[in-house]
Amino acid sequence: VTINGSFLQGYFKRGLTHLEVGEYEKAAADFSKSAEINPAFLEAVFNRGLSFFRKGDYQKAISDFDAVVKLDPENARAFFQRGMAIAALQQHKKAIMDYDTAISLEPAYTLAYYHRGLSYFARQEYREAIEEFKKANRLNPEFSNSHFECGRSYVALHESEKAIEEFATALESD
Repeated sequence: VTINGSFLQGYFKRGLTHLEVGEYEKAAADFSKSAEINPAFLEAVFNRGLSFFRKGDYQKAISDFDAVVKLDPENARAFFQRGMAIAALQQHKKAIMDYDTAISLEPAYTLAYYHRGLSYFARQEYREAIEEFKKANRLNPEFSNSHFECGRSYVALHESEKAIEEFATALESD
């Protein structure tokens, strides 16, 4: 990575490789170098946030995703990832707001519906969770996790037959 003094892409690509193999601290360091070379390179800041998230440092992840959405308020992925980090801190009401924004920016964002459902489930708002899981299922019928979580929501509501149907669909999709 030491060819000519400002190797933004070299640090960035090496960071992606570290991220892929689970070397999160090394990934964050390389993404930091890329962002230092070009502070407007938001993809480096975003991926540093992913590195922090995967390492379990949710506050640092949130800080990076905050920086991305501040400069790129149309970035659905950044809102989604910030929502994931916020949810990891058990702040589900706040996470739902970020999932809402991600979905408003990208209406076919299956994972945003799914994770919004998980946050509703964590808040024991099972009917809302079911609606989100069903939206994710409509977007991707083969997404077995969504069927499984929908089934868990029905169990929480003591609706066994519907739960069994969802679990069966999850097993068929897997």
